[in-house]
Amino acid sequence: MVCGCKVPFNFRLPSATGEAGHGQLYRLTGGRLVNYKDGYAALVSYQIQQQTISLLVASSKIAVAAGGEEVPSGGIVFHYRKQASFTVITWSTHGLTYALVSSLPGSGRQSCMVCHQNMANGDRFSAHR
Repeated sequence: MVCGCKVPFNFRLPSATGEAGHGQLYRLTGGRLVNYKDGYAALVSYQIQQQTISLLVASSKIAVAAGGEEVPSGGIVFHYRKQASFTVITWSTHGLTYALVSSLPGSGRQSCMVCHQNMANGDRFSAHR
């Protein structure tokens, strides 16, 4: 699904449809436009295992992925950190910066599965972090 939610950029949300024989790991619960610095960002919410995962998407002109442990993967540098009881993962690609925030237990791998459960590289996220 392409989202243009009144932000000056387009991005593609992951499909919530599970593969044959696999249940849906998460479900989309909402989205909204939020003010961020000198512009706007899209805030998207997902539900997984009774927990909420939030995804903030902004132009790389106003948001920077930084902090925490840097983990390069597929030409992208992911930044992982724990803040209070939350796991925060940030990264930038194709002119957009993403921040994925969740309180799921573990190192962040389950949060990444929101986008990667149905993708060809989804198995990389089940084996790392």
